[in-house]
Amino acid sequence: MVGRLLRWLLKPWPLWAVALLGIVHYEVNSFFNPYEDSINKVTSAAVQIAGGLLVLYSLNQNIGTFRRGSLFSVIAQWYRDFPLIRRNIELRAESIGTSAVLGTPALIVTRSYETIEERLKEIERRIDENLQLLIKKEEKLYERIGQIETDLRNETHRTSSEIAKVKQVLDDTLVGDISIQVFGVLLVLYGAVLSFL
Repeated sequence: MVGRLLRWLLKPWPLWAVALLGIVHYEVNSFFNPYEDSINKVTSAAVQIAGGLLVLYSLNQNIGTFRRGSLFSVIAQWYRDFPLIRRNIELRAESIGTSAVLGTPALIVTRSYETIEERLKEIERRIDENLQLLIKKEEKLYERIGQIETDLRNETHRTSSEIAKVKQVLDDTLVGDISIQVFGVLLVLYGAVLSFL
């Protein structure tokens, strides 16, 4: 019970940190009363700079999480993309060879028949032959469908795991870094208020 209460109280740690900073600042001002204006100016500037740097640090972490880079690499890429500097561009053309099998060829040779019985036997033979060919094609089709189902199941599983990873990264980024950003903004606000005192 006490642990839960302590965790609940520590959740808004940026507020407590700024309050502690305010108390320390008040005590320093009361101890060095003749230099109050100078202390306020120095504290205001230092706190605003620290708050801005914390926000930039948090943004840098988010950029690193999503783009696998940093704020420095984004700025460097922006300078590299300056349109008035000419750069050599290399175009490379490569040939691509493809082949595909669309079906299996079949050749049927007919001959002339002298009797109706011979012709009926030949028709029965062709029916049996086509039936066997149809059975083989059906087996290949079911085999291919099974392979596609397996590939689809594997791809679905892989996609689900990728989505889970992205969700975890988003949760970590949005929930985990917000306190640092809030702390930075509170420091900037505290410094801005100090500059008016």
